[in-house]
Amino acid sequence: MIQIIGIIFIAVVIIALILEDKKSSKEFYEKRIKELEKSNRVLTLEGQLNSTSEEEEFCDAGFTSEKQFNDAIDEIEKGIKYSPLERIYYETQLPDQLKNEVGLRVKTKEYLNYLSTKGVSEKDIQSAKGIIALRENILCTQLDLESFVEDYINKKGKYIAEEIYLGLVKIFELSGRDISKSKEVYNKLFSDLLF
Repeated sequence: MIQIIGIIFIAVVIIALILEDKKSSKEFYEKRIKELEKSNRVLTLEGQLNSTSEEEEFCDAGFTSEKQFNDAIDEIEKGIKYSPLERIYYETQLPDQLKNEVGLRVKTKEYLNYLSTKGVSEKDIQSAKGIIALRENILCTQLDLESFVEDYINKKGKYIAEEIYLGLVKIFELSGRDISKSKEVYNKLFSDLLF
């Protein structure tokens, strides 16, 4: 008889523990669901606030769409990563002039003005030296200003080289080379005088 009572007692205790566990699990999950619903509401409200503030930012900055804003950010990041001299030398292409509605000469002057405003950094000097060294390694010869510009003409064409000539001179200057004959070189390479 004592054994039967002991078994019944143990069974009741186990059932009570199981029910208590299910009850606490149920309470836990109900509490968790309420927290998630509350945080979801908060996230939804924050999302709505962020979307309205982003739209206001676009308008305040003069951008009419998120794409324009992102394009502007991309340009800023590009400017941070690359020296203006690298952008002048590597990125100038004839379609740029047609697409941007800004002449390559104007764009080159903008880059050079930016460079003079922010000051020439060690990165800019290293970029200029790297451009010259790369071309010298490829051509296996020491470049002077005239041969550097002629090489660029062979790469990109006479029109583009003339448009960015000031940038090419600046690259040559910052690489520590002589630019004293830059006017003569320009006249020789780009003056189409009829005799």
